[in-house]
Amino acid sequence: MRLLTKDEAFPASATPFRGELIILIDVGSGSATEDLLIPLKHSGRATIVGEASAGSTGQPYFEAPLPKTQLTISAKRADFPDGTRFEGVGIQPDYPVMPTSEDIRHGNDPALTLAQQLLRQMVSS
Repeated sequence: MRLLTKDEAFPASATPFRGELIILIDVGSGSATEDLLIPLKHSGRATIVGEASAGSTGQPYFEAPLPKTQLTISAKRADFPDGTRFEGVGIQPDYPVMPTSEDIRHGNDPALTLAQQLLRQMVSS
């Protein structure tokens, strides 16, 4: 794999993917991930499955008010295209799925299972 320099770009494909997308998210989905998810969700281009995302622009301001402490404050306010608040709220999935302690203990991934079911429905219809 070759890394691109800042002056290089991949040319646009003559046949871009125009199909439906199913995207899995959880609270660990933040920053650039959310930058991608916002237009996909609000355009109706993607079905989102899982837990709410982190709700962070990925541009925190760090300050240590006391020894051995750290305070993180967002340095930028971000809203959804319709003007509703994003920062601290996150992107809500179309299909919320929260794994239980049993799921975690047994290595089950209910969000992935649901995404696979949705994909099968899309393919068969």
